[in-house]
Amino acid sequence: MNTYDVRPESFEVFKKRMLLINGLVILSLVLGLIFVFPFRDKIGIIALAIAIVLVLIIAAFAINRSIKRMREVWPTYSLTIDDDFILKTQLHHSDIRIDREEIKTIKKSFTGDLVIKTDEWRKFIIIPRSLNGLEEVEGLLTQWKPIRGTSIKALIFSLSIAIAIFFGFLVLVRHLF
Repeated sequence: MNTYDVRPESFEVFKKRMLLINGLVILSLVLGLIFVFPFRDKIGIIALAIAIVLVLIIAAFAINRSIKRMREVWPTYSLTIDDDFILKTQLHHSDIRIDREEIKTIKKSFTGDLVIKTDEWRKFIIIPRSLNGLEEVEGLLTQWKPIRGTSIKALIFSLSIAIAIFFGFLVLVRHLF
């Protein structure tokens, strides 16, 4: 049985990535608000400004809170690999145990993180690239199942679809109301 943990200093890299993703989501929400709100008069512009300020305040509070929580739990990440199972434990999270025969796929993202998935969509383990001994873990997991890579092209395609659906929904809302 082997146990691995993350490098505590790697939290700053994770935090920057989280801020970038949240920033893009907030930008999309603000653009959506601008698109949906009518600009017929001063009341519409004032309502838009208030909505944007509210979104920014709520987002800032939520991001700050989640960063504080993640800073607390980040160093408690622990991954245990035995001959027939993998177990992830972390403070304030339920333990996730995946037996060897439960593994459906193992993917390596373009960022270097590993994702172990099962047939249950809620039962998965993300192994961060900052894990001490990641190369050893990859070697052990390769013996269980081949590790497939995911490309940035697949991510961009998925994001494009999501953005198209989001703005399509906004167009529908604007025409209906």
